[in-house]
Amino acid sequence: MPSSTNISRSIDYFGEFSWANLLDWFVTFCLGGILVLTALQLGGVRPETQVMLQPLYVVLLALHGMSLAVTAKDARRLNPVPFFIIPFLVWALASFWLWTPTPWRGSYELSYFFSAFLFGWVAVNNVRTRAHLWTLIVLSLVPLGKAIFIGYYQFFQSPTEMARVRLDYPLELNAQYLGQATGIFADPGSFAAFLLILLPCFIVAALVSRLPMVLRVFSAYVVVMLILGIALGQTYWAAAAGVVIVAIVPWFCFEKIRHRYLFSFLGVGATSLVFVAMYFLSSPFRRGLVHALSPEGDGIRLLLWREALGMLIQSPLTGSGAGSFSLMFEKSSELSLARLPLTPHNDFLLIFSGYGLVGGVLLFLPLVYVVYRALRQWSNEPFKRKGLDGYSMPHQKFFLALAICGAVALLLCALVHFPLYIPALLLYGVLVVSILVKTSFLRTIALPDSRFSGVLYFAACSVVGFAFWAHAAPVIKSQGLEIQASQRLEGLVELGIGVSGDSRLLDEVIELYENALIANPKNADAWIGLSMAICQLHYRAPADFEQIGQRAVEAAQRAYDICPEYWLASAQLGVGHALAGQIEAARDAFVRAIELGPNVSNAHYYYAAFLGADDSMREEALERVRRALEINPDNASARRLEQKLLIL
Repeated sequence: MPSSTNISRSIDYFGEFSWANLLDWFVTFCLGGILVLTALQLGGVRPETQVMLQPLYVVLLALHGMSLAVTAKDARRLNPVPFFIIPFLVWALASFWLWTPTPWRGSYELSYFFSAFLFGWVAVNNVRTRAHLWTLIVLSLVPLGKAIFIGYYQFFQSPTEMARVRLDYPLELNAQYLGQATGIFADPGSFAAFLLILLPCFIVAALVSRLPMVLRVFSAYVVVMLILGIALGQTYWAAAAGVVIVAIVPWFCFEKIRHRYLFSFLGVGATSLVFVAMYFLSSPFRRGLVHALSPEGDGIRLLLWREALGMLIQSPLTGSGAGSFSLMFEKSSELSLARLPLTPHNDFLLIFSGYGLVGGVLLFLPLVYVVYRALRQWSNEPFKRKGLDGYSMPHQKFFLALAICGAVALLLCALVHFPLYIPALLLYGVLVVSILVKTSFLRTIALPDSRFSGVLYFAACSVVGFAFWAHAAPVIKSQGLEIQASQRLEGLVELGIGVSGDSRLLDEVIELYENALIANPKNADAWIGLSMAICQLHYRAPADFEQIGQRAVEAAQRAYDICPEYWLASAQLGVGHALAGQIEAARDAFVRAIELGPNVSNAHYYYAAFLGADDSMREEALERVRRALEINPDNASARRLEQKLLIL
C-alpha cells in the first residue's frame, strides 16, 4: 500500500506534517464550528445561545496562540489589517464608559463587536492554505441546507414551523411573520439577508471555470433555490437586492464585456420573472407587497433613517452613545410607532448615530481600504491560467471574486437591514472581509525573535479569551434572563395568574429578574421588570400595598439612577409611588415619562390609568388614553381602559 506522505513529509490536501499545520486545521474547524452553531441557533439572536457559544472563543484564541507558538520563528507573522479596527473598538469602549445613556445596551453591542473582531483576527492570521480556506468556506455553507428546507416547509406545509434551538423554554414564531419563510432565523428579513450573502458564492461557482462541471451545475441549482427562498420570505427589499446582485456578479466572472452583459441580462430577467410570478400566483405575496410599500411596511425605513440622521446632527462627533438608538428614538417629538425599533434598519446610520463621525470613520475607512486593495488585486490577476485540466480562473482571483461579490451583498443588506444585531450574519460578514484581507494583504508584522515570544503570545491570547468570556458572558446571560422573565411576566398578566393562580409562577419570575441583576447590576430593563413583578404581589396581599409599593419604588429607582432619560424607568417609578400611596411623587414621575417619551403609547396609557383612579380627572384620563390609542391602535390595555372610563 503506498504511503500518503511524500519525501517532504506532507500529506495530500492536509499539507505539511507538522504541529503548526495540525493546529491550523483545529483552528479552521473551530471557526467553522462557531459559524455553524451560531447560524443554527436562530442566528444567535437569543442571548442564551450566545452564552453557550462563548467558551468556543476561548478555545479558538488558545488554539490560535498555540499555533503561532509552535510555528517556526521566521514564520511568526501577523496581518496588519486587524490592527486598523482597534481604534474603533477603543472609541466604542470610551462611548460605553463615558457618555452613553444606555450602558447596559451598549454592552450588548460591544460583545457583538469584540466577538466579531476576535473571529476576524484568528481567521486572518490562521487558515493559511487554500485547503484550509476551502474547508472553512464549505463549513460556512452547512447551515444553508437546513435553512432552505425549513423555509420551504414553512411556506408550503406549516406556517408556524420554527427552527429548533436548545433552550429551557419553548419558542413560537412571531404572529406577524406567519406565512413568511424564516428558515433557521427568527424573522424573514434575517433569513433573506443570509441567503443574499451566500447567493454570490454560488453564482460565481456556477459561472467561473474553476470547479468541476458537476459542482458548477449543482451551484446553478442552488442559485435557483436561493432566489426562490428569498421570494418565499416575502421580504421585498431582499428581492430588489437579489436583482442587483445577479446583475453585478457576472462582471467579476467573465473577461469579455459581451459575456458580462449577457449573463447580467439573463440573471436580472430570470430573477425578476420569479418575483413577478410570485406576485401573480401568491395572494399573500401580493398583499404583502402592498403593505411593504406603505409607511407601516418597508417604507418605515425612510422615517427611521431620518431620525437617525437627526441624532447624528445633534451629536456629530461622538454620537448619542453605544446602544442608545432606541432610547433616542423614544424621545422623538415628531414620530410615533406602535413598535419601537432597536436599530434604524441601516447599519451605517446605526454606527454614525451611535458613535458619531469619529466612530464611523474609524470603522468604515479601514473597510473601504480593504475593498479598494481587493479590487486592485483582482484587476491585476489574470482571468485564466493554464493548468492540468486546461484553462481556468486562478485560485487567487476566484477567492477574490467570491469575497468581493459577497461584500456587495453584505453592503446591500447593511443598507436596509441590521446584520450587526444578528450575530450569525455579523460573523458571515467578518468571514467575507477576512477572505478579502487574506487575498490582498501579506502577514508583515513579525513577532519578536526570541525563544519565549511564541509562549508569551499564546499566554496573551489565552488571557484575552478568558477576559472576553468573563466580561461578556454575565452581560449576555443577564439579557437572556431578563428577556425570559419579561415574556413570562407578560403572559402572567394577560392570563390574570397574578390575580388568581399559582403564586409560585410569579415567584419564579421575580427570581429570574434577581438572577439577571446578579449577573449584571447595571441592567436597567431588569430593574424595571423586577419592579413590575413586585407590583403584581399586590394581588396576593392587598393589605401590604405600602410595603409592596415601596419595594417597587426602590427597584424602579435603581433603573432611574442608571438611565434618568429612560421613559419606562420614570413610568414604573410612578406606578410604584402610586401603589405606595405617594400620589404627588407618582404624578411627577408620570409627567416626566411623557416628557421623555412623548410619542410612546404606553407612556400615555400609564398616566391615563393613574388619572383614571380619580373621578375628577376622568376627562384628562380619556384624553391621554385616546392619545395612546392614536399612537398604537393595537394597544389592548389602553383599549380596555378607554371602555372602562367611558362606562364610568
